[in-house]
Amino acid sequence: MKKNSQKISAKLIAAVAFCAMPFMAVKGQTAGTLDFNFGSSGKVIIDVLGYDNLGNAVALKNNGKIVIAGIYNNDFAIYQLNSDGTLDNNSFNNKGFSSFDFGGTTDDGADIAVQSDDKVVMVGSIVDNGISDFGIVRVNSDGTLDNTFGSSGKVIIDNSSRDDRAYALKIQSDGKIVVSGYTVSGGDADFMTIRLNTDGKLDNSFGSNGIKQIDIGSNDDKCYGNFIQPDGKILMGGIVNNGTIDFVVLRLNTDGTLDNTFGNSGKQITDFKGKDDWAFSIAMQSTGKILLGGYCKSANNNDYAIVRYDSSGNLDNTFGVGGIQVTTVGTSDDYGRGVCVQRNDKILFVGRYKDANGKLSAGLVRYNADGNLDNSFGQNGKFTQKFGSGGDDYLNAVGIQPDGRIFIVGFTNINGTFDLGVMGIYSGYNIGFSKIENSKGNYHIYSTSKNTIKLESAKALDFSLNKVQVSIYSFDGKLIPSSYIYNNNGYIIEIPEYYSNHLLLVQVNDNKSSQTFKVKL
Repeated sequence: MKKNSQKISAKLIAAVAFCAMPFMAVKGQTAGTLDFNFGSSGKVIIDVLGYDNLGNAVALKNNGKIVIAGIYNNDFAIYQLNSDGTLDNNSFNNKGFSSFDFGGTTDDGADIAVQSDDKVVMVGSIVDNGISDFGIVRVNSDGTLDNTFGSSGKVIIDNSSRDDRAYALKIQSDGKIVVSGYTVSGGDADFMTIRLNTDGKLDNSFGSNGIKQIDIGSNDDKCYGNFIQPDGKILMGGIVNNGTIDFVVLRLNTDGTLDNTFGNSGKQITDFKGKDDWAFSIAMQSTGKILLGGYCKSANNNDYAIVRYDSSGNLDNTFGVGGIQVTTVGTSDDYGRGVCVQRNDKILFVGRYKDANGKLSAGLVRYNADGNLDNSFGQNGKFTQKFGSGGDDYLNAVGIQPDGRIFIVGFTNINGTFDLGVMGIYSGYNIGFSKIENSKGNYHIYSTSKNTIKLESAKALDFSLNKVQVSIYSFDGKLIPSSYIYNNNGYIIEIPEYYSNHLLLVQVNDNKSSQTFKVKL
């Protein structure tokens, strides 16, 4: 059995979050408890051939299947699960997972995303003889390498022989791939983002020949999370070290230049209490407010920590205390990792904590939109659980399936090796979504352009008297800002071009029913 301390260390600072549509609450279930219809009594543990299997990040396919990025036997690994938590042995590489060797001594898979065509992109770091490069792989929907991408499905980016580590991945609406992390030379670390064209080649219209390096001012500027705003601007979150380690967020324009309208000349640094504060994941609420999550030191302890900024990069004083929310989960060593925003702007925040027995366990916290703990979830806003009675658990990512089940992803130490771990949790969020359908019945929904939807009804009176309410959501459950023009027997709905070529959900509420339809721009 194989263990690798360097690999585990890299794993502990990889986090991503992904959310999808909420669900109809199931009678008899309590929000913030294990879903016993998922896996084995709410838990799934995956051990492939006795090697270390680590879960770093998670994304959701349009069909509801779960893809997880991680490491298998020192190589990149993608695991695909069915919605019930079983490995998808039928349609994904005949065994439910694929691994990829870039040739380094350790290939650390860190983040994952699904394209609109169901191809899966994964990024991480290729470590060889102590030097690392960005590594990117793309697979077809069946888990096989996509030979139209890079060199036989793989891309390696070396920034002038520096030590480059990739932790975050997002895909733009035009299919271009944005990868963020940091680059190190002579002990000086700087933020770095690259952008690839859809074929895997560097996009020369971004930064300097496809690469943007940002020196924030300390010797330890490290990016661990990124996010693409609806307007295409790129957010990067991580840490700086000016004697103590602090949160930092910055924003790039679409061409890779710093957005000087954001924060302080494009950047914003937040110091919690004069001690070390580490940020790992970044998300955005429907209001455009930005969340940066990680942990902060308090005395000799660590606590979950989230900062909220307004759309201009300033601390939002309506959130927590002065824009900062600090939460104690366990007895000690609370390390927040992955942040996810539900459709109603409630916030899910997952990580690990040390329990009364001195073992690391899974800790999931849910906040209301204003940053206060959601006492309707778990025990006073907190879900705590272990995969088993044995070793330590490390949780790093949180997401929501189309049926509303929350799932948290990481790995657990069992008998000296690390196994991939997933838990399914009821969200208790009842928003009345019916099943997703194609256009039928009284309503007909179709795309008329890359950012326009037409909704028609046989009953024009319903629209004209405002008896019908229409809302547009992305497939990951985020409410999309839209403009509506009434035209004869329906609406013309214009949405941001950011969502072109995406699968969308159109919820139609009338005085008789609520229906949800899917449409692709």
